[in-house]
Parts: sequence; structure tokens; C-alpha cells
Amino acid sequence: MPTTTELAANLVTKTPGKGFITYLYRDTEGTVRNQDTLSFSVTRLIAENIQPREGNYLVRNPAGLTRNSHGLYPATYFIDAPGIADNDITWSATSGPGLGSVQFPHGNKGKSVTAWGTVAGDVKITATIDGLVGKPPEFNVRVFDQVTVPVALFVVYNSNGTPAISPNSGLIDAMFYNANLILRQAGISLTFNLAVHTVTNSAWFYTGSYNAHTNDMAAMGGYARSLGMTDVLKVFIVGDITNRVANTAPAGVNMTDQCIVIKTAYVNGAVLAHEAGHSLGWEDIYDRYPMDKNYLIEGYVSADRMDPKDWGAGHYPEDRFQSALVRRLLMHGDEGVWGTATEEMGYIPHGQVYGFTRARDQPVQRKCNVGLDGMIQTRVPKHP
Repeated sequence: MPTTTELAANLVTKTPGKGFITYLYRDTEGTVRNQDTLSFSVTRLIAENIQPREGNYLVRNPAGLTRNSHGLYPATYFIDAPGIADNDITWSATSGPGLGSVQFPHGNKGKSVTAWGTVAGDVKITATIDGLVGKPPEFNVRVFDQVTVPVALFVVYNSNGTPAISPNSGLIDAMFYNANLILRQAGISLTFNLAVHTVTNSAWFYTGSYNAHTNDMAAMGGYARSLGMTDVLKVFIVGDITNRVANTAPAGVNMTDQCIVIKTAYVNGAVLAHEAGHSLGWEDIYDRYPMDKNYLIEGYVSADRMDPKDWGAGHYPEDRFQSALVRRLLMHGDEGVWGTATEEMGYIPHGQVYGFTRARDQPVQRKCNVGLDGMIQTRVPKHP
């Protein structure tokens, strides 16, 4: 008699639904005498380690956590697995020298969990799925002790007495708060003493060409040092930055290790965190060649285009373009379109990621230093 057996398995495919395997039992003459049908669930599993920044400046599936930051910034790890019940998914720290460094305070079941970093160290978080045929999603996580970085903040006025931004603007506090939501992935907190310094200089207020703002930033850094502000991160807010390279208008610059310059229209956490990243040793990465936007990164994400710790178990969607992934990174630097670029940028990966560099003579694509493994060991982005 025909029989049907439910197979406790979840197969991963691009087309969710139900699957069936039928076994036919024939006699020596080839006549079917019996059959068994195995029924199983088929789902599409997506677990991307590198995620876009959320509207609240947090990123999901972060590669790094700040220890004991759970009261301020709990981290969310999640997978997209329609058709799989929450009770069939169990999260746990499975390997690494920091095996006890991550806890799940609100439970470890479901497609999404909250994780806290409790002990500094490296650990792998695995989402085990009951009956899954294949490798489960995994996320490599580094838990950091927090490093506090002092900041000296300056607002530049023009000769008419107009400030780039009001020294009392709430946008300044929001910029630091949101930058720290991003930089907590590296265990870094930027702090300033709420005393906003002011300086009148029309040349700095409208920082212009490439040579001009190289010289201007050197002068800004020298001015801050003359006030005794050494070994701190120096941030100047100016009215505008123009014509750095042809047809671009950057939101901020950090070129000479003298100071960070941010223009009024982009006083936000993503830009501050990005520019601070340069002082951590990270370089810009582009989804297209910055000197000619017609050159796009071609192709899809793959294991050879990122660090193995960022690839995880490889559960990226097959149609995810590498260019889209690059736009999620904190060090994405698409000059001229920052208004849209800052909406996604914020993720700090473990290692290098493939993209365009800033080479000015010809398009160059390679793996760029944008991750935790490539930052300065002290994690203190301060200026001389």
C-alpha cells in the first residue's frame, strides 16, 4: 500500500514551498508494487552579515560589540527565513576564545534576538535551525572594552558674524550621539565637554579647492594646538566644502590628520563617524569610480570579495550586487551624493571588502581596508 512520511527537514532554495520525493518499489518485471512519498518544507534562508544602517543609526548583525553597553545599545541579530517557526531557531555562542562574551537576555529563540557583550573577546554566534539541510547561519563577533576619545569641537563664523551652525544647536548633540551608535561596533565613544569653541575665518568658512582645504585644515589644526588642544580629535564645522575634485562636493574631509571638517548641511552621525574612521586607519571605498560614475562595480557578492568572517555561512541572496553591499559600509564615500549615501552607510565589517578606491588616474578595484582587523590597535583616533 502507498505510504506518506513527513521528513523533519528544511531545504534551502530560491523558491519556498513544499517539496516531495517519491520512491517507487518495482518487482523483477518492472511493475510498481509499492511507493513511499516523503514530504518536506522548502524555504529561502537569508542571513546577511553586512547590513544597511537602520533609521535609528543602529546596524543589525554587527561584527563588533561594546562590552556592557546593553543598557544603551542592545544589538540585534536576525535571519530571514519565512516558513520556519521561531521555536525551530536557537541562537548560541558556539566557538571562539570569547565563548562566554555574548548573552541573549530576552531569550535565544526566533528569527531575531537581542545580544549583549559581557566579556571582551571573539566569539561565533550560530542560529541553529531544526532539521536544516546545510550549514546554519553564523556571525563572527568581537566584543570590545570601550575606549573613550576626547574631541575638541569648533564652529566657524564668516566675517559677517554668521555661524556655520548655532553653537547651541541640538544637531551637534545628535551628531555625537548617533556617531557613537555607529562607532560602538568598534568599542569607541567620542566625547566632548559641551564647550563649543568658536572662531571667525571666512576662508575656513568656505573651504574650497583641493589645495585650499589641505592648507586650511593644516591651519585649523595649528590653531587648535595653539590653544593647547593636542592629542584630541579636532572637529570643525564650516559653511561649505566645494570643488575638492571635479564635480564633487564632499560632506566632510579628514585629509592631513590635522582635523576633521564637516559642512553645515551634513552635521550628522554618519559623516562624523566616517571621518573619524580615517583617523582609525580606514580608507574610502566606493561602489563606483569617483572620477567617473559610469564605472560601477560589476557582479554579485561572493566569498572572495570579503573577509571569511564577514561571509559567515554564505547565506547572502544570490542576486545581491556587490555595489549594494559597499553602500552599506561606514567607509562608503560616494562624493557628490551624500544625501542618499548616508542613509545606508554605517556597517563596520571585520576585514577588507572589494570595491573602488580613490585612485585618480584610472579606475582601480581591489579589497579596501575598511574593517576592524585593519584599524589602529589603540582604537584612539586622535590628532597631533
